[in-house]
Amino acid sequence: MGSAACASSDERIDERRYPEDFTFRWQVPTRLTVQEENELPAGTIIISYDAELVRDGEGEQLRFRHVDGEVERVGDLVVDYDNRLDDQVRTAHALGDLTDMIIAPDGQVVGCVGSPRLRRRASSYLVTLEKVRRVAYEVQIRDAAEAAVERATCVERWQSWVSAWIGFEALPGLPDQWTGDREVPVGEEPRIKVFDEHVGWLKQGGVRIKRRQEIAGAALQGELAALAKALTDERKTPIVADRLTIQAATWLATADIDPRTLRPMRIEWIKTLRYALDGFSDQRVTRRKWTFTYE
Repeated sequence: MGSAACASSDERIDERRYPEDFTFRWQVPTRLTVQEENELPAGTIIISYDAELVRDGEGEQLRFRHVDGEVERVGDLVVDYDNRLDDQVRTAHALGDLTDMIIAPDGQVVGCVGSPRLRRRASSYLVTLEKVRRVAYEVQIRDAAEAAVERATCVERWQSWVSAWIGFEALPGLPDQWTGDREVPVGEEPRIKVFDEHVGWLKQGGVRIKRRQEIAGAALQGELAALAKALTDERKTPIVADRLTIQAATWLATADIDPRTLRPMRIEWIKTLRYALDGFSDQRVTRRKWTFTYE
């Protein structure tokens, strides 16, 4: 993620009060509650979870570790009002796929780790089943969670909200309506166009910052396999990466930030991926929203 040059902050923000060793700018450890809403082509998933940001062992990295979680919605199922067997299994899968993330000091998500606590929580959804079926589903959920970690698809999930607010030079205290425009290289070529906007102070408190990135298809070839898998699941027919061409993508991020702590209060991330399948153009839009409450 890139950033653009801009003027320095005014006296309302004293950055000397914040940690210098991590771009995150959170105190470590930090405990928080997050509500995450994923609007995906296959349906909407809403999960609330408790987590903590801690140092990962003796190294310099951070770990965003889940403590507990609850699935509120999976597609057309509102969990509180429907306990049908198949939906219990769908709910358990959604929670079991939620993994911890490992974050480098520069704010990059470098890996994902399975969450034993959430796996146990997912298993608790199945306690009403008879033993043989329950064990079979628990093995299925365990294998799916391990496969998700191995594929590292969770890196994109977490990086989207991390990148949506860290690294902005348009921090609280800059003039309202600040704008920036700069092309940020990814290797030698292609280049990514990044547009940042410091929108200004919100009536309910906090500062809103927006970012738009226009990304050439040549920078997105690593997403072909994941796109083929997603389309296969959604269309219920095998689609291999050789049939696909990624043309371009647009990422839109909005971050509402607490000016006292520089921590996010709310983040929205919209990804539009434009591609061609067998030569026919189409697009895939995913929208994610997070709200944060700190202890």
